[in-house]
Amino acid sequence: MTFVQDLCSQLKNKRVLVTGATGFIGGRVVERLCAETGAEVRAILRYFYKAPRIACCPVQMISGDLATAADVQRAVEGCSIVVHTAWDFGGADGAAAARERNLAGLRHLLDAAHAHHVERFVHISTAAVFDHREARVITEEAPRRTPPGDYASTKTEAEAMIREYMARGLPAVILEPTIVYGPWSATWTMTPLKRMRKGDMVIDEGEGRCTPVYIDDLVSVILQACVDPAAVGETFLVGGPESMRWQDFYGAYARMLGVRGVVPMSAVEAEQPAPAWSGLRERARRIPGLVRMYRFLKFEVGRAAGGTAAAETATPRGAAAGGQASRTTIKASPAMLDLYRCQARVSSAKAGARLGYVPAFNLARGMALTEQWARWMKFLDEAPPSQKAA
Repeated sequence: MTFVQDLCSQLKNKRVLVTGATGFIGGRVVERLCAETGAEVRAILRYFYKAPRIACCPVQMISGDLATAADVQRAVEGCSIVVHTAWDFGGADGAAAARERNLAGLRHLLDAAHAHHVERFVHISTAAVFDHREARVITEEAPRRTPPGDYASTKTEAEAMIREYMARGLPAVILEPTIVYGPWSATWTMTPLKRMRKGDMVIDEGEGRCTPVYIDDLVSVILQACVDPAAVGETFLVGGPESMRWQDFYGAYARMLGVRGVVPMSAVEAEQPAPAWSGLRERARRIPGLVRMYRFLKFEVGRAAGGTAAAETATPRGAAAGGQASRTTIKASPAMLDLYRCQARVSSAKAGARLGYVPAFNLARGMALTEQWARWMKFLDEAPPSQKAA
């Protein structure tokens, strides 16, 4: 079978339940199912106010919560296919509570899918279940990471649970995408753009690498996994066509904004805590009028002292001597610094061999489409003078 061959005929009139339909990946799955396949799409939603993106699609929206078994049974009933993209990243109650919710919701979905004899259960996991620190090629046979209580370990537990149901006859597929970017990606598109408007993101100065995948390449694999018999009972890594340095990946966003964007730092420098006053300054900027009051007082003091401070106040905010613009340095969390040091390359060879997957979007093409969307979303509006590259 060629990749995404005859999806329209194979999915036409099939009822497909999508979880996480208001999110980045799930939203794109809904859009393409509705636009390209003729499937009957159903979404289980906890909050309807988050649904404007998919509201223009002919999708049946069911109010429900994955944490409630009865809601899940009602959502799955009558469906041929379940695509599970939902994930609770946690909130004020902490990572342990999020882990329990994620695993309980998955258990409810698997029970319902098994009880209603669905034709396919497609689960979106992550390539983060593998250890990327060594310079090697990662395949589906590589050992999983088992750090306690974090995102990757919960995903690993979720995969183990799904394999239990596979052994009981559930026709399930596990997909493990890498860094997924593109329109509506909060982690790998919107957040970098927002941060680079404020300052330069710190990355490790080494040769840390990533294998990013554009959202439509991942969704194509998801759609193929919904119908291809070769997918049943299997796990597939899904990455893009290129392995690259992190500064090259983020550099595409920096070019969109016309800023430097990233600052490579040694491990020692990057792990130094930010000065306490910098956090206070950022919080103070959020208090309406406080910055204006500070500038006014600075102006008045300077005028009384002979105009020195007044002249400084007239200079564009953040401009340094000689007209060179200064940039805030945005530190990375320890977890992100660990990711930026990864040396491994993720292989999608199995998806290519079994499903015919050939990525259609290299970085240049994917980022070109991402830039069009970012301009439409006003993420690339003119940055203030202090944000322009020196």
